[in-house]
Amino acid sequence: MNRLLIGLFALATVLVSPFAQAKSPTTQSKNAPLNYMFVQTGQSGSLIPITGKAGFYQLKLKNTGEYVHYFSDRPNRVTGVYPTAQFVNQWISNNNPNGFNKVAPNAALSALNVHLLKSNQVNIIVQLSEPSYNPKTRTMTYIAQILPGENNVIPMKHLDQVALFIDSYCASCVGQGF
Repeated sequence: MNRLLIGLFALATVLVSPFAQAKSPTTQSKNAPLNYMFVQTGQSGSLIPITGKAGFYQLKLKNTGEYVHYFSDRPNRVTGVYPTAQFVNQWISNNNPNGFNKVAPNAALSALNVHLLKSNQVNIIVQLSEPSYNPKTRTMTYIAQILPGENNVIPMKHLDQVALFIDSYCASCVGQGF
């Protein structure tokens, strides 16, 4: 499992290298709804409870890429990368009724939870809100609410090889942006 995660992380790193072109997710094909999923990775991270807000956590991804990957569902199959800072700005500033700042997206968090000298694979489904990105430290922070049915032990102070798969946004349904 570690080799698979390392391979996926290496692939993601290559894809977001300076050779990748940043494109805005706006291309559409044959009037089909254009739904985008987003993928964000970090070398490490943490999931820590927020004091006074039961069920809410601060999700921090460290050493993230400069870009967020996106891809669309079939039949369009549009792919690309989007600068992380612009991704966050678009999220925060979008006033569409179905935009991420109005209807928070779900996401799958996949990582290695490192505790003492051992690690285990964790997959947690969360709802994300309040994104914040520091480009100088390449740190991404979200407020995460754990969705019902999750049985993982939290907090997770030391996460490695973090991958965040953010739920779809229908750009063609409500206009551009998310």
